[in-house]
Amino acid sequence: MRKIYYIVPLLSLFFLSSCERFDPPKIKLEMVNKVDTLYHFYGIIIDGGGDNFFKSKGYIYGFNNEPTLLDGKSTSFEIISYQNKWHFDWAMPVKWHFVVPDTVYYVRAWVKTNAGIGYSNPVRIKSPSREDMFFSK
Repeated sequence: MRKIYYIVPLLSLFFLSSCERFDPPKIKLEMVNKVDTLYHFYGIIIDGGGDNFFKSKGYIYGFNNEPTLLDGKSTSFEIISYQNKWHFDWAMPVKWHFVVPDTVYYVRAWVKTNAGIGYSNPVRIKSPSREDMFFSK
């Protein structure tokens, strides 16, 4: 019976020491260039977090400084890509064929794995003022 007392702790130590890191992925967002109200971005997975099975990825934008998939206030788009670096274009939203003036948006890339959702750094983008849109040369 005493042998069981020694075996159980040894087995638990063995299983705990064999566990790998299992964190949400780390992502970086880079703005490549801008043409009028169209922005070109790259989402780059820096660290998979111990899980290299990426369920889905995409980008999200909203008015709060850290939009998430779960906040219910942001707009998200999924991108089909099997690369660790993916490209996407984001156009400022329009109302009645015009960009809403003086509005601040935050854009982020996201990746879902079995370990959770990883988000990139948010990029702050401000739409032009009404004067700049209608009275510029």
